[in-house]
Amino acid sequence: MRTNIDAHWWTAHLLATTMKNKGIYLDDAFQSNHRWQIENNQQYMRSLLNGKAPTSIYIADIKKCKDSVEKKYGKKHDDYVFYQGLLDDGYKYITIDGNNRTRCVTDFFFGIYKDFFPLFVGEYEIGGTINQPIIFEATNDSKLFADLDPKFQNLIEQIQILVQIVETGTREDLADLFESINKGMTLNAQEKRNCKMYVFAKLVRDCVKKYEKKLQKIYNEAGFNRRMVDAFVVDIAVLCARGIVGFGDKSRDAAYGDNTPEVGSFSKASKIIGQIADLVQFKKDGDKIVDCGKKTTTNVVDLGLLLHYMNDNNIVYTDKKKFFEEYCDAQLKRIADPKILWRKADGTDDRGYAGIQRSNQKNYLTIRENQLIASLSDFSDGLIISRDSQRNFKRDIAFMFDLWREQGGKCPASGKEINCRDILNGSIIEVDHNYPWAKGGLTTKSNAALLYASENRKKSASVPVKIKRNDTIAA
Repeated sequence: MRTNIDAHWWTAHLLATTMKNKGIYLDDAFQSNHRWQIENNQQYMRSLLNGKAPTSIYIADIKKCKDSVEKKYGKKHDDYVFYQGLLDDGYKYITIDGNNRTRCVTDFFFGIYKDFFPLFVGEYEIGGTINQPIIFEATNDSKLFADLDPKFQNLIEQIQILVQIVETGTREDLADLFESINKGMTLNAQEKRNCKMYVFAKLVRDCVKKYEKKLQKIYNEAGFNRRMVDAFVVDIAVLCARGIVGFGDKSRDAAYGDNTPEVGSFSKASKIIGQIADLVQFKKDGDKIVDCGKKTTTNVVDLGLLLHYMNDNNIVYTDKKKFFEEYCDAQLKRIADPKILWRKADGTDDRGYAGIQRSNQKNYLTIRENQLIASLSDFSDGLIISRDSQRNFKRDIAFMFDLWREQGGKCPASGKEINCRDILNGSIIEVDHNYPWAKGGLTTKSNAALLYASENRKKSASVPVKIKRNDTIAA
């Protein structure tokens, strides 16, 4: 759809007031991870007040964009629903380009994002003519907006900002516009995906924000600001949704939308990213095995492959630190092993583990996954366990009463009598794994025990004394 844009001059105060009243939706799709600090804000305000901030701010009129989608595609189109949802939430506009600038102006007047900030100390020419300029000086005692002379406050409020308002377009069109505006700054493939306002894009951004502090242990600043960590999250989401299909631009592009398979299974991907974030806290200083630079390292990809298989098959590690250390040690050995794992038909490209790590194509990922799965048997005894896929016992009446009889009518943890009337009351009596499910205990009758709920809380994942079973209690 052709994008129609109408230019408007807004006062700085109108822009800030619209932001304050939540009339403008700040979509993170068009925002880098980096946020302006006080000095960035001061520099922009100095330019604005001195008439040296000509760059337009781009926003989209939500209602007009919604109407354009309705005319072309109808009310059932996903973008119509998206825009209507924003209108229902009270928004009138979406920022396309200028998030930092709009936040800056709003904070200068109202301090609602990162608090009020002062102007640089010095003179400002905020109006008048060449021969009769209006000049005021920001001093140490008067550099916050609230401390300025009211006549200067009024003049600053009336400073004009060029606002380009987009009146037609789908979400894809707005993303294309953002890319076009930023032609001067080369956007990588993931940054281009990130500016698409889809449900999946938000899930990825939210996941990165949630685990950012922990992932900083392996990702440098460029890895976050250029969306490299986002691309890794997308790859894991593709793995959880589609299996091993290969990682790259094609599979990443296909993941973006409101109802893609990656949206439906994202909780699995988020779990893996959370596990990796927890595990890398045990990374030793100077250890480069899981460092991420220009591209996500294949060693972290391999860790994701292994965790995906383990999660899907109810396989867990009992000690995070030990598991991570042994994984890293084993990975180093795999990389150093010269054994040929893949051979080109003409014999010109024999590859060991290090060789197949050079590509994330499906066939190489499959070989790597197989090697990782086979390595599960090499971890220390008791470190890797397989959990019963059925965690909860069915509270079948006959089953519950049989357990009660076998236990002699007593709670094995406390030795207290269990009143017959309480057996089926889940808030009083619980069925627990005698040998903990978390440590590989089976969900079978021989591993079941009726306990008072309060005793079960105390027991946690510990193993109680053996249950003395008998069949002497009559119903």
